[in-house]
Amino acid sequence: MPNSENCPQTVFVLGAGCSVGQGIPTLFNFLDRGIEKLVQGGRDVKYHLENLKNFLSQVRAAGAYMNLPLLNIEEVYGIVDMAADVEENSALAEEAANALKARSALDCMIFEVCKQGGLDILDHKEKYPFSDDDISQIKRNSNTEEIQAFDQGGPFTNILAHICLWTYKDNSGAPPLFVIFNWDATLDRVTFFLDGNDNFTEFAEKAYFHVNGADFHSRPKIARPHGGIFWWKATETPPPGSLKIGESEENGKDVYAVPFLNKDLSLNAEMAIAPPTWRKHATMEAFRIQWKAIKQALQNARQIIFIGYSFPRSDLHFRNFIAYALANNPYSPKVYAWNPGIISQNTPEKKQLRENYRDAFHPLLRQQRLFGIDIPFGSPALLDPARALRIAELLSETE
Repeated sequence: MPNSENCPQTVFVLGAGCSVGQGIPTLFNFLDRGIEKLVQGGRDVKYHLENLKNFLSQVRAAGAYMNLPLLNIEEVYGIVDMAADVEENSALAEEAANALKARSALDCMIFEVCKQGGLDILDHKEKYPFSDDDISQIKRNSNTEEIQAFDQGGPFTNILAHICLWTYKDNSGAPPLFVIFNWDATLDRVTFFLDGNDNFTEFAEKAYFHVNGADFHSRPKIARPHGGIFWWKATETPPPGSLKIGESEENGKDVYAVPFLNKDLSLNAEMAIAPPTWRKHATMEAFRIQWKAIKQALQNARQIIFIGYSFPRSDLHFRNFIAYALANNPYSPKVYAWNPGIISQNTPEKKQLRENYRDAFHPLLRQQRLFGIDIPFGSPALLDPARALRIAELLSETE
């Protein structure tokens, strides 16, 4: 159980929208981009494409009876993961093999799409601010920019936004906890750059919650309840230069954070990622440390900021988890939804987004403690998170 010493008062929850500026698609466009990557890849990558196509052809027949959202990567990964579980040790060896091949194919696809996130800050360090003074100047300059409704910036400003986010401190001077639901490593790489330490293991011991260190300290921390492309599962020899994140009592596959300087996925690697749908790893020992740390922080939080996260109703696990964690929070925290169009747009998607938050946090809505930030993350005018919180608008109880 994480120690409550120096427990953060601010929790940032990062969703797929944080990485759009890195050229990484949202989950609803992810599958199309992923298939493009597999088509463009080498022989090994195209082999994965055939395996995925075979599996989807197999399950598509169920569309005659049920509505299957096979264009949504979350749902597809959930189906593949379930099939791999159901068919494990099955007498139907071919079906079991097809499910495992499909999961490897999705791992390869996700890695190929997400691996670019934050890579520029490692390849071109000279372009980015490193010192506290330089970062403070970036924030001051950003505060003078005119706010444009849908100015998302580009890859460079997106990394600047991550740098400013990592260095955020609240009014008491306390650093936040970052709960990362997206699979890429943009914030992780930014953190590694700012840490100034080329030793990955030493960096990971300070940045993550792991088997030998689950305490909060007077520095920001990262919790990854859905894993990521550089968290791998292994049964025997740990990956070189890695740090053990969690031990598994379930299947003997421990989870390790591996150096994210490499640009290829090992053919023997099984990524430790979870789809944000019905299937969760909260009960799996390797991920339990992450969920306990998040629960501890939410119990103490004065403000919770969701960035690029749609809070889908299908994610019943996380909705119930937040309800359970906030049950012992005495502070009536403010909740912010930082998502472009959450207030100003009336498209069906944005209406549903607003309704997701109003439904989940209706008591806070009635107390006028639920806010929306209508500008994209990465906007040059909102590189300073403090300014984003200042311009936030109350979400109303009606349209």
